[in-house]
Amino acid sequence: SDIYQEMLSKALANHFGARLLIFDANSVLG
Repeated sequence: SDIYQEMLSKALANHFGARLLIFDANSVLG
């Protein structure tokens, strides 16, 4: 249960982190 929750939180962090990076790149490149 704890391992699953940790994996899930890491996956969500990676997913949203990637989306934020893409959003930042798009806003910078215009």
